[in-house]
Amino acid sequence: MKTTIRLYINDLLVFGILTIVALVCLAQTELKFQPLYRATNGSVILSLQAPSGSLYRLRTSENLSEWVNLTTFPVSLGVCRYTDIAATFLPNRFYQATKLPNTNYIWGDHILTDDGEVIIQPINHATFVMAWKTNVFYFDPTGTSSRYAHLPPPTILFLTHAHSDHYSASTIRSIITNYTKIIIPKVLASSFPSDLAPYAILMTNGMATNLNGINIEAIPMYNLTTQNHLKGDGNGYVLTIGNRRFYISGDTEDIPEMRALKNIDVAFLAMNKPYTMSPSQAASAVREFKPKIVYPFHFSPSTPPTDFNEFIRLVGNDLGIEIRIRKWY
Repeated sequence: MKTTIRLYINDLLVFGILTIVALVCLAQTELKFQPLYRATNGSVILSLQAPSGSLYRLRTSENLSEWVNLTTFPVSLGVCRYTDIAATFLPNRFYQATKLPNTNYIWGDHILTDDGEVIIQPINHATFVMAWKTNVFYFDPTGTSSRYAHLPPPTILFLTHAHSDHYSASTIRSIITNYTKIIIPKVLASSFPSDLAPYAILMTNGMATNLNGINIEAIPMYNLTTQNHLKGDGNGYVLTIGNRRFYISGDTEDIPEMRALKNIDVAFLAMNKPYTMSPSQAASAVREFKPKIVYPFHFSPSTPPTDFNEFIRLVGNDLGIEIRIRKWY
């Protein structure tokens, strides 16, 4: 599919219609789109040159009348790059970049719901944050409190299981407030520290609850081919926020419970053997339960790009699934 693309900065058209290869800047501004490229898989690679130390927002439209926020990001070393695989599936794509007035924003990808936006920020390995309205959700936080100094404290903190790359009592103590709720799985029920117990809500596989206006379902996570993660010990989660459903896999292989999921808008899938899924396992599951957007995570810093390329190739373009490769390390 040929996509017509225009790029805007602060409502000013600074690039002409794209022939998908390169553009020439038509206006002088502190924000500047660099030449744009179409990757071999059809995705569009945007590079924005801007002064460091500020936050910027990238918006997109299909018709120039309705714009949605795509991502908010800090600029380091003067350049930010964004890969937009959704452009593969659209006949028209327009982009607009804007400098925000200050840095008091949670940055990350924006997911529009019928009840406000959800913002997703990867932190490290298996740790990420989602913000919605006045809520901030932390998933498997580990590491020093400095990782989270730029973020508000969690209103709800989710733990998938007890392994050290997912659970750290000292990290939890350093980031929670008196109002934080902590969702814990069965494997932590008997060993959760007594000083954190008043914040804990136990959820086992198959349970559901509603907290702070979101519906939370605890989903099994386990290995099929090894004993690294046993069925019933840990939780994956499905969160329903507005009209969107978010799936967090936890450490799991492509289990039947994952493949049976329905109407998932955003999926976070762990992808590293032997602890979770190989690219082929993850791609096979994705093609079966068909989430609209997929974030691979929980890989190794040394994971070769060929693994991601293989995953993207195996998922394919025919189902309209957008794969977002983000910086986790």
